[in-house]
Amino acid sequence: MSFKYLGFALFGLLFALSSTAAEPLVGIKNFHQHSAMLATGGLVEPDALKQLKAQGYTQIIDLRGLDEGVETEQQAADALGLSWHNLPTGGELPSAARIQAFGELLQGGKTLVHCRSGNRVGMTWALWQISQGVDLEAALAEGRAMGMKAGFEQAIRARVQGEANE
Repeated sequence: MSFKYLGFALFGLLFALSSTAAEPLVGIKNFHQHSAMLATGGLVEPDALKQLKAQGYTQIIDLRGLDEGVETEQQAADALGLSWHNLPTGGELPSAARIQAFGELLQGGKTLVHCRSGNRVGMTWALWQISQGVDLEAALAEGRAMGMKAGFEQAIRARVQGEANE
């Protein structure tokens, strides 16, 4: 096969792949697609929920507290047929039971996990990964990639160190 025909074949393949790729999501602060089944971010604008539904998302896990205006998002998600779960997470590390509940929810389909900025998402994800046997440094790196800040990272290190000393 000549290079000319190979070039046309590659172009055709790239065109086909790009035409089937999902449109990028707008209206979600710090949006990151981590896998085919998981995306994370911060605040979600109402119109972004329609985009999520169109891209095959089936559920939202919202880590914001009830005092952070979650009702509007819940109503919009319900109207679109998206499952909406609230696991309020504040400034403290969640319990092992809460992390287990988070992991169980992740099994529910294509999921967006979000909070206000991504900080609590990264922290929760890092703790879930650690609970599944992922190396501490790898779990923290994933948490940082999702938006976790230094304060939660230090708290996770202290918790893991405390558990190691028991």
